[in-house]
Amino acid sequence: GDMSKRDVKLSSFHALGKLLYAKRLPKLNPPTVVRNPCMTNWDDGRGDLEFIPEKVLESTDMAVGSALSFVSFHSPDFFTDVSDLSNAFERLSDAGTFLDAFGGQYQSDGPFPLDYASCIGGRAVANANKNPAPHQFRHFSTPKVFDVLRKQRENELKMDQLRKRLSTAGQHISVNSIIGSANQFVTDCLPHMRCILPHEVEYALSNLHAYSNNAVANISADSLSQKVVPDQNEVLLEDDLVDDDSW
Repeated sequence: GDMSKRDVKLSSFHALGKLLYAKRLPKLNPPTVVRNPCMTNWDDGRGDLEFIPEKVLESTDMAVGSALSFVSFHSPDFFTDVSDLSNAFERLSDAGTFLDAFGGQYQSDGPFPLDYASCIGGRAVANANKNPAPHQFRHFSTPKVFDVLRKQRENELKMDQLRKRLSTAGQHISVNSIIGSANQFVTDCLPHMRCILPHEVEYALSNLHAYSNNAVANISADSLSQKVVPDQNEVLLEDDLVDDDSW
């Protein structure tokens, strides 16, 4: 029970740390394996990674997009060269392109797009960070973008509740108005409605939060931003983990 729960928390925490610290095996000199001459163009003098990034991302309970958001948010602390950091962000951006290929739903057709994103994003820091910052304890916190996305979902939910109320309860707008995105409703319908039905719309807007309370209660909070991160920090404090023995 408790031990298995701690294992889950530690797996997510350690996965994030491995991708950020990106520890490598000692460089063999001379190498024991003769490589193809074409491969020398890719040899930058560093040893191989101690881990396989795709396997690390598979082992965590985070979604690929959430894990890469954490990597992107915390990676500046691990760099000393701005050019290296820029290269890492370029690769993380490329990974994000694959994740956004299906509107953020991450529907996968074989290795595309999730495996592509894991391969590129999981190696972003390891590949680009040729001048890493000294190893030290670092506190991990929730990326700010998680709060932005949470508030965006709340706003969309509130707008959805508003147009349903005005359509079904007040019958002020047609049923067709509740079809489509909330953004379309706000830009196409709401400005005109405030002119035609000012009292009803203003009243609805002033009480918007109350209308959405029940719906909000039925939506689970983002487990990564609301629960996993505090739990991971708690594990860190309890176990006094440092980066020089377990990453």
